[in-house]
Amino acid sequence: MSARHVKFFIFELIKNKQFVDAVEPWEAAYAECPNAHLAIYQQGVKIFEWKLSQTKDAKEIAQLRDRLMELYDNRIKYFGSNTKYPTSWILGEKAVDYIKYSPEDKLKENAYAWLETSIKERKEKSSFAVLQNFVLLSMNIYKARPETAEKFISDYMMVSECLDNIAAQGGKLAPYVPASKDYVDHLFVSSGAADCATMDNIFRAKVAANQENITVLNQVCGFYEKMNCKESEVYFSASIAAHKISPSAKSAAGCAAMTFKNKDFEAAIKYFEEACALSDNDKD
Repeated sequence: MSARHVKFFIFELIKNKQFVDAVEPWEAAYAECPNAHLAIYQQGVKIFEWKLSQTKDAKEIAQLRDRLMELYDNRIKYFGSNTKYPTSWILGEKAVDYIKYSPEDKLKENAYAWLETSIKERKEKSSFAVLQNFVLLSMNIYKARPETAEKFISDYMMVSECLDNIAAQGGKLAPYVPASKDYVDHLFVSSGAADCATMDNIFRAKVAANQENITVLNQVCGFYEKMNCKESEVYFSASIAAHKISPSAKSAAGCAAMTFKNKDFEAAIKYFEEACALSDNDKD
């Protein structure tokens, strides 16, 4: 039987949920010609998922999970350059399955690393499962090691940006973004890292060192605004610096409000005048 016929034979068995009959020919195809066809790996995941659903024995689950991880590694080896499903996509799927079948591993730092690599390359092409699990693992690591607070916040911001971009693109996935955003926002708020004083400790030095980096300044300002920490001196410093680089009616009005609150009325008047000059409508 040719490789093509074997592929379709296994596919039909699995399609009809005849997993018992599919295991032996699949094992043979995987062992003898692992680079023959991508379908070996696509169908292999389904076979391992079925096998894992058939047992509650912890030792057997661990063995099957390890073989599933090996399957993903070999897929990367032989088909990692696939245009549609490259290594970055495979790593995301591998991580999600590791998380699912590894309850004994509390922090799952290997899966965290795989997810990070995947998201940094795929960005808004990442699946919701990949994005949500990444924030969850980052939160768990932060809770175990509070010194990783800045990394956790950075991870959360990266995922939030990906979700915003998915929504902005429209398409069939956009309606599902709000639920995913609610989930990661809830994780962040419940983590305890969403505290204005904690954020000040994390971002004070970063803002001071990036007074001319508009990308960093805008990210910090956006984060403080999202967390409703707009009375922070760190937010004030970042806003002023961002306004100097890229002034707008909105940034001028924000700086005016902050300087007025601090009773620096001369500066407030200057910023209010600047906001009026930069505005091109009656709403700004």
